[in-house]
Amino acid sequence: LSSGINAEWPLRPGEKDRSFRPAGTLIACYQNDEKKYEIYSASFKNNQFRDFHSRMQTFILWYIDAASYLDSDDLSWKVYTLFEKVKEGNSVRYSSIGFLSCYSYYHYPNKVRPRISQVLILPPYQKQGHGAHLLSALYDDISRNSSVYDITVEDPSENFTRLRNYVDVLKCCRLASFQPDKLKRGFTQEMVDEARSEHKITAIQVRKIYEILRLRATDVSDSQEYRKYRLDVKRRINIPFLKEKRKKYRLRLCVDTTA
Repeated sequence: LSSGINAEWPLRPGEKDRSFRPAGTLIACYQNDEKKYEIYSASFKNNQFRDFHSRMQTFILWYIDAASYLDSDDLSWKVYTLFEKVKEGNSVRYSSIGFLSCYSYYHYPNKVRPRISQVLILPPYQKQGHGAHLLSALYDDISRNSSVYDITVEDPSENFTRLRNYVDVLKCCRLASFQPDKLKRGFTQEMVDEARSEHKITAIQVRKIYEILRLRATDVSDSQEYRKYRLDVKRRINIPFLKEKRKKYRLRLCVDTTA
């Protein structure tokens, strides 16, 4: 190794590693295979977090397509960080696992609309359920804020879409309007209102979760019950085509009138 590099560093953490403590507010903790994990929320108002994030965000260029750095001067950003808490004798060390960033947009007339921008779980920790815990912690934290209208996502990947659907299903299946007897009656505004009120889920996402949970409640061996489910999905798929058909019809009427 070249001069100035400690060959033992990867095997023996330095004093900075032992003294490091996550910046921000602890909002959730959980255990997985007897390992302890903590989730923190922070903004760029926190100088300690600003310094940590400037180093942490370099990972997004390696693992997220077309990613770009956040503007640390914009205080509308909020970042959720996930750490493994490792006990070493009488001391504690924190290992960074991943993070999630979201930006609060204005929503007329007096609300805000957080949009999830970047989500990253480092490769050694993927496929262990950490992404679901991180996203769920964001929901729980933001849902307490009465000024939030709902939570949106910026250009989600297929992997994140699956993760989001999984977390939203877990959230919604406990709500009264998503119980099997109500699911079989069809999609209702009550579902939209309850999911948005309790978990800040968007109306479009609520419809998707309704179809997932209704399929779960449907007896696919019952041809009539399964047919009702398929027709319900088909009606939703046809909505954009019907709108386009009506639009063309109105345009044709205008052309015929002016001719």
